[in-house]
Amino acid sequence: MACSSEFEPQSLVSKFRIIAVKAEPPSGMPGEEVSLSPLMSDSKTGQPPLLVWLICYPHPGQTGTQCLEEGGAQVAGFGNNFQFLLPEIGEKEENKEIYVILLACIGNLKEPDFKKLDYNFCDGEENDIAIKTVTVNKEKNNHNPEINSVHFIEQDGTSHTPDENNFLALNCQNQCEELIVQLKLTPESLEKYEENRFGETSTKYEDLFISWFATAGKFSKARTYESEYFDSGEITEIREVLYYETKWTPPEDGGNVHFYFVAYDQRGGVDFIKFDASITISE
Repeated sequence: MACSSEFEPQSLVSKFRIIAVKAEPPSGMPGEEVSLSPLMSDSKTGQPPLLVWLICYPHPGQTGTQCLEEGGAQVAGFGNNFQFLLPEIGEKEENKEIYVILLACIGNLKEPDFKKLDYNFCDGEENDIAIKTVTVNKEKNNHNPEINSVHFIEQDGTSHTPDENNFLALNCQNQCEELIVQLKLTPESLEKYEENRFGETSTKYEDLFISWFATAGKFSKARTYESEYFDSGEITEIREVLYYETKWTPPEDGGNVHFYFVAYDQRGGVDFIKFDASITISE
């Protein structure tokens, strides 16, 4: 039997997944309320997942995975949205990280009393776990990026964008050619922040990037870091909108496709968009 080196690309969503978790705000001051919501793909059965939220206040050096495995995470909520208050931090602490763990199960939990939750928590084949880090600061210093719009651009320049119901219709003659996918962020998405390393403070810009996901077709790049704000890593000009691009080849037979695009600022900030598309092949 020959071994294949072909693996599904990370951008292809072929099963139920937690794709991203957004915290609003991504960091905040003690006593501030944080609201979390997930971006998830659909299950094969269409059954909605049971969602369980846990919080871990880690000891130094403890990861979110270790916190879950060692029983340090406490069940704190259920459902699609979850809110909690940021705790106080010590006088000598500049910030503190908290892990929020999301368990998603299509089926039933193996431990319904929640006393021994671990990575084998679900009796169904479709399940996933996400660990989100939320930072407590003495001063609020980060906001989520904001997606402005999405465009699918044909080779002749014709542009298509999802409608108000987050639906996109594309019609191809004989076969679908590769499309440019352009995502725009608001200019406020790019933030300055102060970084202290080895006793020296410097001002930096966030390193924004986009992750692209779909249930069919193929992206030329699964992640895009380049932006029209940047030239060799330096800010050259403040423009009205940040542009990020990849290319997407539709499936040969057309059909329905679910898209999931996620913007990250690499400081905990996240925004995402989910929409459906119908690809029609005309002769």
